[in-house]
Amino acid sequence: MKPVDPSTNILMKNLQGNILKGHGRDNSNQLFIEFLPDKDREAKAWLADFSKKQVTSAQVQYEQIMAYRLSGEDGGVFASVFFTKKGYKTFGYDNVCEKFKSRSFLNGLKVPDQRLNDPPVNEWEEGFRMEIDVMILLAANDFELLEQITANKVKELMAFAKVHIERGRKLTNHDNQNIEHFGYVDGISNPIFFKDEIDAYQQNKPINYDPSADTNLVLVRDPYMNSSMEEPCMGSFLVYRKLHQDVKGFKLAEKELGEKLFPNSSAHVREIVGAYIIGRFENGSPVTESQYDDVPDAHLYNNFNYKNDTGGQKCPYFAHIRKMNPREDLDGTDHKSHVMARRGMPYGKEGEVDVGLLFMSFQADIENQFEHIQINWANDSLSPKQAPANATGVDIIIGQPVKYRFPEYGTSNSKQFALQQFVTFKGGEYFFAPSIPFLTYLNTIV
Repeated sequence: MKPVDPSTNILMKNLQGNILKGHGRDNSNQLFIEFLPDKDREAKAWLADFSKKQVTSAQVQYEQIMAYRLSGEDGGVFASVFFTKKGYKTFGYDNVCEKFKSRSFLNGLKVPDQRLNDPPVNEWEEGFRMEIDVMILLAANDFELLEQITANKVKELMAFAKVHIERGRKLTNHDNQNIEHFGYVDGISNPIFFKDEIDAYQQNKPINYDPSADTNLVLVRDPYMNSSMEEPCMGSFLVYRKLHQDVKGFKLAEKELGEKLFPNSSAHVREIVGAYIIGRFENGSPVTESQYDDVPDAHLYNNFNYKNDTGGQKCPYFAHIRKMNPREDLDGTDHKSHVMARRGMPYGKEGEVDVGLLFMSFQADIENQFEHIQINWANDSLSPKQAPANATGVDIIIGQPVKYRFPEYGTSNSKQFALQQFVTFKGGEYFFAPSIPFLTYLNTIV
């Protein structure tokens, strides 16, 4: 595995940003676009012009990161563009089924797949029921600037398209750390692609978990470009899913479970209940490392595995982060080939009912990454197969209601409780992030 040196790597200028590293902005608006019939020429011309002027390359994004580190300079507005299969066909690329080999991308999320356990399309939010061609992501730290640019683009698009908007907003705790609406520090365990970040991480000794990753985890050749070693044109598959979080229900379940598991203990002791569910305490401390939220620099701590907890007596097998990233759990298999680069953001204001996560992940293979994790790990009540009997269950956060056995920390004793579903799927789609040359020459390539 060769780490990426962004300052010299030739693939960066033709690659859209946000794939190898998150865009880092506080606010993000996603525009889901369905082009009107017989308006493909206008739409194509508009998108080509937008791409030339607005789309942020991975190289420019890296330069913005360096400028921010040196002087605190704001990178301004970030933009990227994504296509569905229908989007390609709308623009005249009728051979899309020949160019792309991904069954999932070609089918899209609206094709029923019982293995994902998603509700039928008629139960999705209305904006996701339309036949999406393209998604545009706009992001900025300046909320007012982002809203003004979004309004301008929507006004232009309305001449030849229908538009649905989702708005993501950074959410932080009292220590200014990124969290999701259940209150837990988020985004700690993403794969690392850049050499300087890998070198910094590897100063940890020993390395109990290595998050470094090759670009082939998320990048594939853009099938519509004649790419070469000297001028690589790469893209990535994007999974987008809007997930509503029942915060009130989650917090109530935490409280009730805490009272049942630890009837005569303090609130601090009972915090382990949430850590059993998530796999980390709210501050990020992995429950497999400690019974309390006392791991130093917990919001950054990722150097752990489950080799000292093979019985699930500290971190249950159904805990969200153990399900989603087993870290060579039990059988010693390297599961990194299934890991995704997650780039989602929370939506909704803290304290409101309509809140959740705009889940976004990049991968080279939807079937082997997102769908493998969702179907074979999260939704499989018997995963991992090597776990002790009655110790597993579906992912306690994104799975279906079921009964779980909660351990008495570090012992073989446990108690069984039933939990409801806390996260509900509201809609989404599978996309491809084309190379920048494809987007900028959209009017001339067929």
